[in-house]
Amino acid sequence: MAITQELINLEISFEGNIPSMYLDSNSNVTVGIGHLLATSQAAVALPFVRKVDGAAASDQEKTDEWTLISQQDPGHAASFYDQFCKLRMNNDDVLSLLQNELQATETSLEGAFTDYDTYPVKAQEGLIDMAYNLGLNGVLTKFPTFTQAVRNKDWNTAAAQCHRVGIQDARNQAVMQLFLDAASSTSPVPVVSSIDPNSGPEAGGTPVIITGTGFTGATGVGFGVTGSVEVSVDSDTQIQATSPPGQGTVDITIVTPGGTSATVAADQFIYLPSS
Repeated sequence: MAITQELINLEISFEGNIPSMYLDSNSNVTVGIGHLLATSQAAVALPFVRKVDGAAASDQEKTDEWTLISQQDPGHAASFYDQFCKLRMNNDDVLSLLQNELQATETSLEGAFTDYDTYPVKAQEGLIDMAYNLGLNGVLTKFPTFTQAVRNKDWNTAAAQCHRVGIQDARNQAVMQLFLDAASSTSPVPVVSSIDPNSGPEAGGTPVIITGTGFTGATGVGFGVTGSVEVSVDSDTQIQATSPPGQGTVDITIVTPGGTSATVAADQFIYLPSS
């Protein structure tokens, strides 16, 4: 599925959005929305800027700040460590980092759960939160009953078995509710049968008519991993969407409470380079 705004909001609400380096509850250097910086090189790879003037930080400055934060006393609120920081990340970069990490998490889930693309969106969101928080291996090894329930598409059992120790009760409750919502969903998985036109400029802005079935209640249209600029659900069998900027050939997918449409040849949209 295209990563939904609801999922992004969920992660921000529970992970926080801290633009400077800090120590998390496990004494790991972290930044942004729960992004672990396991080594100083992980910090060097990110676009930190200086607080004082907004200029790009040097590799040495990033390394020095990572080292300084790693040496601080653990157990404080994330905001405590800001007094030691001379660097930060811009909010757009923090959000882009989260988007990429959630997409990578979903890709790993698609490899572990062969029917993942047919799961209801709420179940997908719950799974992504679990794997983003614990790592895919943590989900598979520490939650075997939950994992089997997911494979069986038994969302009520998944809801009962998704409780994690050491995180906020509100987060556990929110994810449990996602699986309960998936259990109560009766919406069919959407199917895309054709798109018109099937190409447009890389700059985006192309109105596309998408036909198929199961579009009622659609919450998003993805052009590859990017959401459509504008979406209008005309009926259960037709959606109008405006292409975002992009490159190459991408699959147009429809997201509804019943799940995300499977990718097929008929949904492919070609971005045409400008001459």
